[in-house]
Amino acid sequence: MVNQMWRKQANTNHLAADEQILQGIRAQIDENEPMVVWGHADRYYVQAPRPMGARLADSWWIIQKGPLQPKRVAEFIYDLEKRQTPLIVDNTGGPDPHRFQFKQSHLLSIPAIAAYVQQHYTISDSIAGAIFYTRKKQL
Repeated sequence: MVNQMWRKQANTNHLAADEQILQGIRAQIDENEPMVVWGHADRYYVQAPRPMGARLADSWWIIQKGPLQPKRVAEFIYDLEKRQTPLIVDNTGGPDPHRFQFKQSHLLSIPAIAAYVQQHYTISDSIAGAIFYTRKKQL
């Protein structure tokens, strides 16, 4: 019974926070502009709706340590550069029920990605635990 009550409360909090994050996404970029969701909240692409700014819908395959990780990190950075993705939403601190899998794997936890993001993006907002990074304007 207690477990069911906790699940109902967690789901309610999760949905309310999702709606706040979705409103933030809609306010920051136009419907035709791509974004990246870091963490496990690929539903935002459909619910916002906004196109994907990288080839993978979530960061699970990028954060997995192993022989393919360097290739996936390079592909992620390539996608950000090629598409000039205007918004990254790091949802690892947000309300997602799967965030325990990503808690230690926030956007800046991989040095090559951190260097790229710090050079090309700035934090523009934080909503319900999700951090919004917007692309810096090029001179």
